[in-house]
Amino acid sequence: KCENGSVVGWHVSFRPDRKFPMDMAAFAVSLSLIFAHPNLYIDANSKAGMLECNFLSSLNISVHDLEPRANNCRSIYVWHTKTVTPKMSSQKHNPGDKTIEI
Repeated sequence: KCENGSVVGWHVSFRPDRKFPMDMAAFAVSLSLIFAHPNLYIDANSKAGMLECNFLSSLNISVHDLEPRANNCRSIYVWHTKTVTPKMSSQKHNPGDKTIEI
């Protein structure tokens, strides 16, 4: 959720307590930031749903450092899909916002 060019919250069902509750398809990282962390790596042993959060946390950034794009987070430019039936059949909408379907 973005307001006035800043991230102020999240529309997620899975583990909303994560520092960065988003998928890899939802962000990009500046090469200069990556080069500033020469030991940076993606931890393949991260717990389920924590890979992205652990990666972004290892960059020593906060939510305030994020730069919302895509029309202040109102547009979708990438859609990350899987060709499997979701296991969240009991939920039809995001519990935090009934206008967002899962």
